[in-house]
Amino acid sequence: SSIVLSAEPDSTFKMKTKKRVAIVGAGAAGMACAWSLSLHHTRFEVTVFEALESAGGVASTTMTADGRDRINDQVQGGAPSYRNNLLFFKQAADADPTDVHFKIAFGRGETAWSNHGPPSPLVERCSEDIKRFGRLLQRVHRHEWYYVFVPIHQLLERQGFSQEFMDSMVFPLVALFFGTGNQTPYVSAAVISRVFLDPELRLFEYDDSRLLSTVPTMFAFPPLGDIFAKITETIRSKGESHRVLTSAPVVKVERRRDGVSVFSPALEGGVEEFDDVVFACGAEQTLKILGDDASWRERTFLPNVKYYNDLIVTHEDTSYMDEHYQFDRRDDGDMYMIRVDPNNPKLIEMSFNLTMYQPHLRDGGKAKRDIYQSIFLDDSDTSGWTNGRIRGEKILYKRMTRQFAHRWQHFAFWVPFVRFLQGHRRTWHAGSQCLANTHEIAVMTGLAAADRLGAPYPFPEDKMAAGQYKTPVPHHPRRVLEDDAPAELKCDDVQGRMRRPESEEGGEGERSTLWTLLDGPPDTFLIQDMTLFMYFRAYGLVLNGLLLSSLLVARSVQTASRGTFGGVVFIGGLWDLERGVDGPLESPLSRCEQAVDEADRIGLTKLSFVPTVYWLDEGPSAPPTDDFDPSCDGFGENLGGYYCYDRYRSTEVSHFCLVRTAEDILNHTCQEPQEDAIRDWTLLLARCINRAVNQGIGIEVNLRVDDGRTLNGWRNTILFSPTTLYGNYSYETAFIDPLVEILSSTEYAGDVSLTVAGEMGASLVHYAKEWLDLVNRARDSIGGAWPGSAPPSVGIHLNNNKVCGCHSVGFVGSYEEFIGSFESFDPEALGIDVDAFVDLLKGSDYVGISAYVSISDPESVGACEFEELLTRLDDELKFFNTSLADITSAGTRLVYSETGIGGGASQDGRTPASSAVEAARRPYWGIQGPPKKDGSNDPFRMDLCDASGGCLDENEIRAWRRTFYRAFSEYLSGQGGCQWSGYIDDVYLWATGSWDVLGLYPPDLGWADPAVVQLVVEHNAEMRPADPFSSDE
Repeated sequence: SSIVLSAEPDSTFKMKTKKRVAIVGAGAAGMACAWSLSLHHTRFEVTVFEALESAGGVASTTMTADGRDRINDQVQGGAPSYRNNLLFFKQAADADPTDVHFKIAFGRGETAWSNHGPPSPLVERCSEDIKRFGRLLQRVHRHEWYYVFVPIHQLLERQGFSQEFMDSMVFPLVALFFGTGNQTPYVSAAVISRVFLDPELRLFEYDDSRLLSTVPTMFAFPPLGDIFAKITETIRSKGESHRVLTSAPVVKVERRRDGVSVFSPALEGGVEEFDDVVFACGAEQTLKILGDDASWRERTFLPNVKYYNDLIVTHEDTSYMDEHYQFDRRDDGDMYMIRVDPNNPKLIEMSFNLTMYQPHLRDGGKAKRDIYQSIFLDDSDTSGWTNGRIRGEKILYKRMTRQFAHRWQHFAFWVPFVRFLQGHRRTWHAGSQCLANTHEIAVMTGLAAADRLGAPYPFPEDKMAAGQYKTPVPHHPRRVLEDDAPAELKCDDVQGRMRRPESEEGGEGERSTLWTLLDGPPDTFLIQDMTLFMYFRAYGLVLNGLLLSSLLVARSVQTASRGTFGGVVFIGGLWDLERGVDGPLESPLSRCEQAVDEADRIGLTKLSFVPTVYWLDEGPSAPPTDDFDPSCDGFGENLGGYYCYDRYRSTEVSHFCLVRTAEDILNHTCQEPQEDAIRDWTLLLARCINRAVNQGIGIEVNLRVDDGRTLNGWRNTILFSPTTLYGNYSYETAFIDPLVEILSSTEYAGDVSLTVAGEMGASLVHYAKEWLDLVNRARDSIGGAWPGSAPPSVGIHLNNNKVCGCHSVGFVGSYEEFIGSFESFDPEALGIDVDAFVDLLKGSDYVGISAYVSISDPESVGACEFEELLTRLDDELKFFNTSLADITSAGTRLVYSETGIGGGASQDGRTPASSAVEAARRPYWGIQGPPKKDGSNDPFRMDLCDASGGCLDENEIRAWRRTFYRAFSEYLSGQGGCQWSGYIDDVYLWATGSWDVLGLYPPDLGWADPAVVQLVVEHNAEMRPADPFSSDE
């Protein structure tokens, strides 16, 4: 903190601290907080960090694609009760809104109704339900403490309301107000009652004959980009110590007792020190930024804010609007239109006429042109989306936006507990997610955070605004500096707090409800709890019980679901299963058995056996030319299209091969197996697996196929049905049946898993039904051999991206380019049964992915970076009308089937990385074979380290590998509050070449790092559930 001298009336000087505040996020909450603090610029220094190019957040203004008009493309306006928002814009930016009339058209045809004009047939059919609904709203309003935990669909169903009334009237209305989309049925009943009955929040007047019959006056904002640009200027005008930094992402925040360190590439030196930090961004971003610095309290509560994605399309397609909506298009006609999916009424879309909403798009009251905005809600289920019906040439702008869900759980397990985070470790939280998704809430939370930091509420003279602000909000003590306290406040000499004087009647004065909750002292808590005030005052004991139970549940979920590290036993062919094969250890055991023994020695509890078999496709008519590059690095015209299969092109199988000889490799071919060869392979593999079983190691078998022609074909593109005969065998009869036989006869009935397909996306997608039948048969067969035991797990393994492996997109330079290629993705044209593929994902016990996690900055790796690949997978699954949330909610678990750090600098497997950054960005590149004795091909230089992990030099790539696994351990332990860490069962570390950090594959010994081995063992011991029969307390 800097020190400022201020003159007092008696001409003496007083030392006063000038507080430095960092605000993360320049949306409505962050900018309201910064503006309020800047009003007291002699006491505060404020820095706002915004990752985007301009302030405003979702309140943004965009130019249409044709360059003709600027539009507010997300936030549009609000209700007259949004006084804090209006006053903030007026005082900070001299911005005035424009009144608009809120006409709405719901449904189409038989389900059409509106808030104006004569009653529709739907309203007449639902007249009795409408009357009953009014009575129910009154009851809910009287007993909010109970109904806040009851989802609206459950309440209406219990009360016997008709499905038509719920689907066509109530749910669309709720979706309109909160933008809750497919989450609408789960919104709290208490929140909905507020929409109709709360005098300060009410938007609609309830009509007992029509539900809605009034056209409320709303307001629309002028271009919001201009407003926030002006607010930015206003804040900056207070001096150099008041900064609004755009294109300035915060990558990390570290907190101490005496201050806060904020890390951002926009800062000189990358970091600055502050006294407090305000997170005015989403809960997801907050957790990501805090990373390992997040406390247990933050990791418990912040993940309870759940998010989903919406697609916003701005367009001029009047034919689309006429096809899907029924509305009045005149200049004073309908502004909002709501569409219910006729095939699934719980799926809702909405559109509105921007020309009706934004005055600058009209000329003298007449529309210059009709511009619509259609919103497709919640991309976890896009099966009913109609965005594909909008003509491309009519689209002016598209945007994906992320919203939090207003489910009842939001108000049960997040809103009541925000208070416990405020002021915790010099950290404050603001934003609409603290309560409900409105701009007014966002602004008020920003003002409240500033208030708690010592900047008094700026609008005390406006009764409506102050009334909104004084809505019951629990809080921490307000840090008002004594010489800045309002005149009516006096200092409590005993406790050093600010309090209001007693009234003339001898009781307490008019105490702002911001100052109290329950009957405790005014220094207990902070922020935004409108809907639960009565609940907390009357049922404090219930709150305590709920808090305790919810914390116990959250903790039990974390401890039960965290992942462990396992090793990989690679089996490239019979040479890894047969005994007597020469190796560095000169052991009489097979390489596979040696790997099992080493895993047991270092204390691993889980092994993934990866037997590799081969396919032979029809291939080219002639062998490759002498200049053929099997690495595919030189992919181009000279490779003729077949070689490397364009890396992404599906290829038909001719037959499968069990092993390949040296002659096969030379001639780019392999032979179909004979029955005795399959039997030998089965017996040898069973011998090795049983060795692991006898040592108490849990086992997974992950079968994969490789290119039998040695042309570097990608298994993800190979196309075959597991049950079809290719030559004399199908994939099932040649390989899966023997594995099922092994696992059925294994003497250990505990932790057994079978992955029936490793990285074979094209086959899984195109033949999903056959694969699901195979999964079920394998599960029944293995489980049937051990009645009464824990059932086996049977799953599939996907590549971490390019899941489908089913169409040619050529080389792509980035993940974004690859995702962009899906614009032309047509599953039906490719013969894909999307529903069957989703059934396969949900019907599998687990889905594994190859998880070579790329880290951009090895010096500041965050826990949640370890699920970036899951985020990419989630993006791709949307093209199949599903998501990870959808899959995991069906009970499917997640596994990182292979991961590691290779330390390579090229795809050829011969070039070591020269820096930690190079190794971190491409962990899937490494060195094939063992390290050379002189260490010349070893990026980690393990030859300079002893058996305990102590080393003679300071190698940055070795240090990075250790940091990587340490951060991975923290991620799996639940640190960082990441979205998916609790769903990951196991993580398997790849074990050939330079990836073999555990030292399991005998031919490649020399890559092991004892420090990482110790970390893995300690991590697994921590994650392992405690023995319920242990005598330890």
